[in-house]
Formats: sequence, C-alpha cells, structure tokens
Amino acid sequence: MITEIFKEVLILSISGSIVALAILLMRKLFWRSMSARMQYVIWILLFIRLSLPFLPSSPISIFSIYLPTQTTAQNIAQQDTGSVTAGVREVNQPDAYTNIVAGSETPQITNSAQSVNHTFSFTPGLNYETAALVWLIGAAAILLYFLGINTAVRIRLSKQKICRNGTVTALLDDYRSGLKLRRPINIVYDSIGNLPAVFGIFCPCIIISENFIEQSSPDTLKYILMHELTHVKRRDNILNLIIMLFEIVNWFNPLLWYAFCKIKEDCEILCDASVISTLDEGEKRNYGYAIVNTIQTMHSRFIPGTAGFTGNFTKRRIIMISNRKKISVAFTAVALAVTMLAGCASFPANVTTPITNSSNANSTNQSMTNSISSITATKPLQKALDIPDQQLADKLGNLDMCLGDSLIFTNSKDISSDTLYSFFCYITQSEDYGKNYSDKWYNKKEGKYHIPIKDIIDILNRYFDSVNFDPSKLPATYGYNAKMQELINNGLLGFGGTRFPKLATKEIISDNTLKASVYYYDDNTYKKVDYKKIYTIIYSDTSYKYLSITKS
Repeated sequence: MITEIFKEVLILSISGSIVALAILLMRKLFWRSMSARMQYVIWILLFIRLSLPFLPSSPISIFSIYLPTQTTAQNIAQQDTGSVTAGVREVNQPDAYTNIVAGSETPQITNSAQSVNHTFSFTPGLNYETAALVWLIGAAAILLYFLGINTAVRIRLSKQKICRNGTVTALLDDYRSGLKLRRPINIVYDSIGNLPAVFGIFCPCIIISENFIEQSSPDTLKYILMHELTHVKRRDNILNLIIMLFEIVNWFNPLLWYAFCKIKEDCEILCDASVISTLDEGEKRNYGYAIVNTIQTMHSRFIPGTAGFTGNFTKRRIIMISNRKKISVAFTAVALAVTMLAGCASFPANVTTPITNSSNANSTNQSMTNSISSITATKPLQKALDIPDQQLADKLGNLDMCLGDSLIFTNSKDISSDTLYSFFCYITQSEDYGKNYSDKWYNKKEGKYHIPIKDIIDILNRYFDSVNFDPSKLPATYGYNAKMQELINNGLLGFGGTRFPKLATKEIISDNTLKASVYYYDDNTYKKVDYKKIYTIIYSDTSYKYLSITKS
C-alpha cells in the first residue's frame, strides 16, 4: 500500500518539477514584463499538477522518451533468473499434484532436492519498498517538525501582551474596516520573527515587536499594518498551509522546495501590489520606502505557517513596487500558453509500455522486435505491464507446474470440477492470498479443514468469467458433505515440480486485456523449447481473470 502511494507521489513530483522549471524559466526571462498577479496566478498550474494523479495523456509527454523500443532475448537470458519452483507446498513427485488422502492426521509434505532447482538473486541498493519507507519516515519527521514549531509559537503567543496603544489600534481598526474585515484582529507583542507577520488561520493575529512600534513613525506603522491586514484579507496563511503539506509530501525534491519559496515571494509582491492599488501616487512612493526600510533594518527569521516580510529579494521587490505599467493581454496569453505547453509535457505519455515481441524460440541470440501499441492501457493493466517479463513468466510457470495441461480452455465453463478445485488449492496458497490463508477453514477440535462450497465458488469466480463447479463430481477423498455444503478433509492439495519459462510475447488486445505467450524449456540452459502456452488475461481494479489458456 505504502509502496504504491510512494510510486504515485514520485511520478507526481517528477511531473511537478517539469511544470516548476517551465514557470521558473518564464519568470526569469519575463518577470519585468509580467504583472505581480500574473506571476502569482501562474503557480496554480503547479498545484494542479501535483494534486491530480489522473490526467489526460499527451503526445508530447516527456515520459515517452523512457519507453523501451528494442530489447534482445540475449539480454534477458543474461539476467539473474532461475527455474520456477513451487510457490506453495512441494511433494516428492515432480510435475504432478498430490491429493491428501483421508485418514492421515496432517498432510505430509516433503521437499525434493533433486527435482527442484533453486536459484536466488539479490540486487543491492534501494528498491521501491525501501525508498517508500524512507519517504514515509522523512515525511513524518517533517510533519512533526512543522507541528512542533507551530504549537510552540502558539503557546508562546498566548503568553505575550496584546497591543493597547491607542494610535496603533486606531490605525488597525481604520484599515480593517476599509478592507471589510469583520473579525477582530489583535496585535501581539513579540520579536520571535523580528519582522511583522500574520500568524493563524481561523483566529489570525499580527505579530510585531514592541520596540518596532516604538521606533517607527505613524506612516510606517500605517503601511506595515495595511500590508499585514491585506495578508489576512487574502487568506495567505491558507496558502502557506497548503505549501507546507506539499513540502512534507515532496520533501525529497529540492526543486519543488525552491519553487515553493518563490511562490511565497510572489505572494508578498502581490500583497504589495494589492496595497499600492488603494494608494495615490504620493503614498505609493512612501509605501515603498517604508517596506524596504523595514526589511533592510530588521533581520527576519523563518517561522513555518506565517505570512509576512522576508528579506532575501529586496531588489526585485523594489522593482515590482515601482513597476506599475500595464501588461498587454497578448503577452499574458503567450506566457500562459508556453507554460501550459510545458505542463502538457508532464502528462502521461500517449503510448503504452506494453510490447509485442516476435522471436525464434530455439535460440537465445534471437532479437525481439517491439512495437508500441496504440491502445492506452487502463491503470490495472498498466500495473500488470510494469511487472518485469521474467517475473510474469515465473508466475504463469507456477500455474503451469501446479495444474499442467488440465487447465487448458477457451471457455471457462468447460473446466472440470476436479481441475477447478486444484486451481482453488493453488491460488489460495499462492502470493495472492498468502500461505496461511487456509487456516481460516481449519477446525482445531476435529483436526480437519471445513471448506464452504460458497468460498470455493467465490474465489473461482474471481479468476474466471464463469464456472460450472459441481462438488458432487469430486473424488470421495475430498470429503464433500452435501448437507453442510462443505468439503471436509485433512488439508488442501499440495504441488511440486519445476518449470523453465521465458516470456515470448506480450500483446495488448484491449485496454484491459493482455495476451502473453510463454515458452517452456526442457532445462535451465534454455536451449530447447518443449512447448508454448498462450494466456489471455483481463485485469480490473480488484483482480484479474483468465479468459483462456491454450497450448501449442
């Protein structure tokens, strides 16, 4: 679960980085010609891309350059792969399944060293599971840090004095009524961040040092309070909260952190622009002096979750305050179009990674020509296509080893009840369910398994379109009890044997259906093919179903 979430986050983070780079480039080239509002609003594209995992495919997606176009069977053969061994119980009878006979207390299963060839491989370094765990720990640590800082600030402010200076409160109330802010806003004396700032979302307050108020002129205080109240009016602390959440999720991506820093800068500049729009020409100059002098004379410290002054972009701020020329609609449209074009490059590719290979099975030096399907796979099918070829071949090889030629069909209604029960035993002991899944049917008092027929049919219907399972046609050793509608026996069937599979072809035949051809070799040299099987599988959000299995 965590691994799948991390994969989605990683894809969104990479896609968001593309959009962020495009926006940063636009700002670098045209920031003197772009209005403050345009520079701020354009960041919405980044938030949209980081928030939406499902977006339409794009023919210009940058992800299309990673799609494989050609591979060779020789490269596949050089990978660390081993023969398929039973993923469930193994018995001392290769290439066969063994029925558990009534009368024995427990199923006796032994391993056959001579019939099973185990090959283990280990790839050092990070895998998705480890990376997901590291990501989760990092996100939790940063979340706790942000919560700790904000809680500490809130506790500290609750112990500070509230400003009762008549001149200051009169200025505050005057501009608050001008902005039509109905909620009361308190000024709290504190120098925690040195520079004035707004703290809080539901009950915001303005943090100002008492020394700053005493040393500042009435005009400076007026402009500072106008700036801070504009933050409150525009609810900029909600934006800061959103940014904090994205920083937590994307803590591993420095480019996005840099982009979020620039968003906060643009938020300050737009706040300046909003205040200036209410002033006359003479006051605009005074406002600029007041803001710049405040930034230059006081050192700011970062407080997560606050909106207010910052001193690392003074030059740009001066230029933006003084640059009030009208921006053409045409230029704005062009800038937006270019950024959106870059955003489209971060959408999923309009092609699929599934490939169709044609090969000569009798040689490992053959080339496998891949053609990209024009069908866009659904998400469940795409997840199946992301499984490495050998892993898919091993999974199908396990099925072939356990059921052999008894499970060959084009219509699932034709599968015999005996074969269906064998499949049920195989699948409930496979990785789909886990080796202890059958414990739910075990009766400790009797030392027997009571398997409801309903459970068997439900599981079979998950893997086949429709089946004709008739428990009365099963061998008597399976212990069918018609009255209780259960199979009562000593345990599930055991399986053993070995297979040497290689994936031959992989073809999409619809947006949710895959046709996979697997060659089965006679030994682990992979030189001579014994036979080939073709599996047609349909994938859904909850499961997959075998539509047909044929042999040639």
